This record gives sequence, structure tokens and C-alpha cells, in this order.
Amino acid sequence: MPGTLSKASARTRDRAKSRLKRENALAHALLHPFRTVPLAFLATIIVGAGLLMLPISRTDAGSDVLMPALFTAVSAVCVTGLITVDTATFWTPSDRP
Repeated sequence: MPGTLSKASARTRDRAKSRLKRENALAHALLHPFRTVPLAFLATIIVGAGLLMLPISRTDAGSDVLMPALFTAVSAVCVTGLITVDTATFWTPSDRP
């Protein structure tokens, strides 16, 4: 009986080690400098597009806003200055709705 218990605990310990090794490999892969910069750009674009899609961020709440918000966020993060909608009339200033 004691041998069976130790085999089960060894299997559990091995599973925990392999799970930890996979988690460390994933964290290492995501934190590699060549992946960190694009992931930071992607995260900033997603957050910016999400903020621009909020009803308080635009003047016309009923309009389709996914593509203009995404394009504006990408353009702002990449500093291209391109726009698809007139910024002064489509988006509201942040201090007033």
C-alpha cells in the first residue's frame, strides 16, 4: 500500500512540474524582446480602439464605429496621422461628451 501512495504522489508531482515548465516556457516566449514590442503595440491598439468605441467617445452614438476606431487607434499608435473620419466632428473631446 505505501508504494501505491508514493507512486500516485510522484505522478502528481511530475504533472505539477510539467505544468510549471509549460507555464514558464509560455511566459519566457511572451516576454522575449522580439515578441514584447509587437505585443505592446497590439495591446495599445486594442485598448485605444476599445476606448474609441465607447459611446462617450463619439458624437453620433448610432453610427458604425468599429473600423474607424480601429483605424484611428492603429494610426495613432504607429504615428502615421492617417484618418478615415474627421476627428473634430466624429470624436468628442475627452473632457465633455
